[in-house]
Amino acid sequence: MRSTLIGMVRSRSLSSSEGVRVNTSEIRIGKMPVWLKKLTYILGGVCFLSGLIWVVLDDLLNYPFPMIRQWIKFHGVVGQICILLIGMAMYKHVQVCLSVKRNQWCGGLFLASALIVVVSILFLFYGQEAFRLYVRLIHIGMGILSGVLFVVHIYIGRKSSWVLPKIKSKLT
Repeated sequence: MRSTLIGMVRSRSLSSSEGVRVNTSEIRIGKMPVWLKKLTYILGGVCFLSGLIWVVLDDLLNYPFPMIRQWIKFHGVVGQICILLIGMAMYKHVQVCLSVKRNQWCGGLFLASALIVVVSILFLFYGQEAFRLYVRLIHIGMGILSGVLFVVHIYIGRKSSWVLPKIKSKLT
């Protein structure tokens, strides 16, 4: 398990009263690689904002569909990339955090809401026209909830610091 933890860490130093100095950058649990984290933040934000802009243009300002068609395509492409990024995070970030029981509730709620968004996409494309309005409202609501839960998940993850027990015992 230690080999899966290396490379997914936050750089920080701890010291004890005995002068033992430990760089926790080698023991921070669940840290995503920097490139994946930045790409997820940027594209997740772009997907969230493009969805909000689409709702404003379509529902509040009543722009005709041909004028916002490109915006819808842009939102769809960015959303597909976000689905891939979530899949990439499942490989190590989610597995490690589940095994050490860190930030599970918020992360689980985020994944559940993101799954509902993905399923609603399928129903928007392939579902019956009679349910389209309801599915669209579910997609919008869950999309907003996913964005909020993602930010809360990041906040909780950054606030919690967990050090491996072996190192923690050296510091006390």
